[in-house]
Amino acid sequence: MAPAAPVADRVREVEASAAPAVLLPAPLRPFLEGFAGLALLLILDVVLTQGVGLDGFSGWAVHPFWLPVLWVAARHGALAGVAVALAASLTRLGLALAAGALTANAWAEPVTWPLAAALVGLLVDRGRARLGAAEARAAAAEDARQALAESNERLAVRAIELDARLAARLAATTAIFDAARALGNGTEGVLRGAAHLVRAATGCAACSFWLAEGGGLKLVSAEGWPEGARLARSFQGGALVDALVASRGALLVARPADRMALAGQGIMAAPVRSPGDASLLGMVKVEEIGFADLAPDTIAALEAAAAWLGAALAAARGQEAQTAGGDGMIAGDEAARSIATMLRLARRLRFDLALLSAEIPTGPRAAAALEATRAAMAESFRGSDLLLEARQHDHRLSVLLPGADLQGAEVAAARLKSLLAARAPAATADVVVGLVRLHAAQG
Repeated sequence: MAPAAPVADRVREVEASAAPAVLLPAPLRPFLEGFAGLALLLILDVVLTQGVGLDGFSGWAVHPFWLPVLWVAARHGALAGVAVALAASLTRLGLALAAGALTANAWAEPVTWPLAAALVGLLVDRGRARLGAAEARAAAAEDARQALAESNERLAVRAIELDARLAARLAATTAIFDAARALGNGTEGVLRGAAHLVRAATGCAACSFWLAEGGGLKLVSAEGWPEGARLARSFQGGALVDALVASRGALLVARPADRMALAGQGIMAAPVRSPGDASLLGMVKVEEIGFADLAPDTIAALEAAAAWLGAALAAARGQEAQTAGGDGMIAGDEAARSIATMLRLARRLRFDLALLSAEIPTGPRAAAALEATRAAMAESFRGSDLLLEARQHDHRLSVLLPGADLQGAEVAAARLKSLLAARAPAATADVVVGLVRLHAAQG
C-alpha cells in the first residue's frame, strides 16, 4: 500500500497536463493546416470564377469553408478551431463585400462557424483529457503493480533468509542442549565439556575455556586450535584479566578497548562468573569464527554459555564441598541434640569442647556466602570435628571442636577466616566468625 500516494500524485499531474489549456497559445501546426486549407479554397474560388470575380461558392448550399474549420477543430481542439473559424468568417465576409453580395446568407453562415468549432473542439478536448487521465491511471496502476511485485520479491527473499537463520538457530539450540546434557557430573565434568558447549553455542571454529587461578587465568580445555598456533596458555594479570573483571558482558575485537585487551589472542571473550556473588570463575574465548556466524545473536549466545558454565561450575563446587563433609554435616534439630550430647560427654570424660560458628548475613549475597562458608568448613577441619548447620532461616553454620582448648579454637577460627577471604572475599566480607568455649578440661 505504500505506493498509493505517489501514484495519486502522478494521476493528478497527468490529468492536469491533459486538460485543455485555453489561455496558452496553440501550436503552430493547427494554424498552418487551417490557413493552408483556406488558401486552397480561395485558389479554387478563383478557378471557378475564371479570374473574373470572387465568392464563387456563394451559390453553394454549404460553403466549403466548413471543411478547414471542422478539420482543425476535430484534430486540434477548441482554441485552434475557433481561431481558424474566425479567419474563415472574416474571409467569407470580405469576399461577399468585395463582390457586392452581402446577403443574409452571406453573413449568417460565417457567424455559426466559430460556434460550431467551439462545440466540436470542446468535445475533442474533453475526450482527450479523459483519454489522458485513463492512460495516466493505467500507467500508475502498472507502476503500483511493479512496486508490489518488487516488494513481494524482497519479502520472499527476506523470508528465505529468515527461514535459513531460524533453521541455523534451531540447529544451534539443539546442539547447545545436547552439549549441556553431555556435561559430566561434578567440576571435572563441567571442565571437560565446557569448550564443546561454547562451540555448539556460537558455531565457532576454535574456542577455549579458562579457570581463574591466583589472580590470573589458566587454560583448561580448547577445541579447534590449529597446530602451532601462537596462543597463550595462561594469563597472569594484565589487560585481559582486568577487562574481564570490570566487564559485565562479552569482549569483542571490533571495539577498540576490547581489541587492546584481547591483544590478538581471540575474536571475543566472555567472563564466567558465579551467579551468587558475581565473582570471576574463569573465561570462555573464541579464537576463530566464520564471518557468516558472527552476528549480534552470536555474542548473546557466548554470554549465555558463559552464564550457564558459571552456574554449573558453582553448583558442582558447592555440591562437592557439601559432599566432602560426608556424614559429619548435621542439620536442623539434630545439630542442637548433637551439641547437647557432646557437651555431656565432655563433662563426663573431662575434655575440652569449643563451638566455632559463622553467621551468614541476609541479603542478595546470602546464598553465595552460605555456599562458600559451608565449603570452607567442610574442607578445612579434622575428621573428629562435627559440622553443624542450623535451620535454613537462621543462616548459621557451626563446627564442634572436641579436644580443642581456647588457643586451638582461636587458631581454627583464624584458619576459617583466611579460607573465606581467599575463596570468596566479596561474598563473605560480612560473615561473622564467632567462638564459644563450651567446656574446659580443667574447670
